[in-house]
Amino acid sequence: ASEELQYGDFKFTIEDNEVTITEYTGSSASVVVPERINGYIVTSLASQAFAYCASLETITLPPNLKELGYTVFQGTGIQSITIPKTVTECMTYGGGPFSGANSLKKVIFEDGMETIPDYCLYKSTVSEVVIPDTVTRIGGYTFDECENIEAITLPPGITELGGGSFSGCTSLKEIDIPKGVKEIQYSTFSGCSMLSRVG
Repeated sequence: ASEELQYGDFKFTIEDNEVTITEYTGSSASVVVPERINGYIVTSLASQAFAYCASLETITLPPNLKELGYTVFQGTGIQSITIPKTVTECMTYGGGPFSGANSLKKVIFEDGMETIPDYCLYKSTVSEVVIPDTVTRIGGYTFDECENIEAITLPPGITELGGGSFSGCTSLKEIDIPKGVKEIQYSTFSGCSMLSRVG
């Protein structure tokens, strides 16, 4: 394993010239995750990196972020977050990156994102999701068990809904499937007990 280093309030490791932030040790209400540390690009937030930072209310993620660990923001007060278009990997272990972030209401996927990663909002409290028109694929289990989402707008360019992508969305009442969707994988809407209209 790489040696853990410290930069301000961030503990981090460097591997293959890329930085993973392993822990935030500060107590700020607002945090901007640096784009670079010691000249190296920050590409990953490790599992539970910000967990139980109870004072944390807003966070800005860096523009080259590729990977989010599981329960990264558990126990924080973050209500809204923008996910950079570069994120392609979301870890899961009993929950996704935003599981346990029980104040989270709104997630914005950055314009330019093409695939919303598997498990991205798995088991999160989010109720409002903004998906840009650049997105063509919703990953597997992306919104699985997002029990507060009542409605969601899918952009017109979507061609694929991944397996289980909306399963367990027990508050989801209606959804319009864009005409260009070629593939709806297994269990996409399983357990959506309130779903009354699929257009």
